[in-house]
Amino acid sequence: MAHISAIPDGIRPGLNITIRGQVQPTGEKFRVNLQTGEGRGPKDIPFHCSVRLNEGVIVRNSKSNNVWDTEARDGSLSLRPGQRFVINISVEVDKYVVSINGQFFCEYPHRIPLNQVSHLSVYGDCSVESVTFKARQPSEQRFLTTTTEYLYSAV
Repeated sequence: MAHISAIPDGIRPGLNITIRGQVQPTGEKFRVNLQTGEGRGPKDIPFHCSVRLNEGVIVRNSKSNNVWDTEARDGSLSLRPGQRFVINISVEVDKYVVSINGQFFCEYPHRIPLNQVSHLSVYGDCSVESVTFKARQPSEQRFLTTTTEYLYSAV
């Protein structure tokens, strides 16, 4: 089942995206995309994370003008069919930092400018329970930060 949501206020450094879900019992693969528009076929996907249980790997890549860049395939796959998961994507100035079930997984450099990213999509052999967008916004005093949180959940 697919989940597509607009990213409230756009993507920016300090944004934390948390996806809670479950791999289907017979699941082989699912994808998490930060993309430049709605739907499953945008021409630009700044961050593509393909969880391939059938291959034992999580592939990361970017697509610009319908052309895929070079894949990153390093890192270990800690997910299994039927397992619940929490995928966290932290947006930093120069990269995305990804953790799965509380464990650091990878860093991925921005290959497409952040201001072009507008939507998150999750689709394939998983169900999405909730997606949370939480932004840290520095205030005028250095020791204070404000947080804005948006939650989308399956009904």
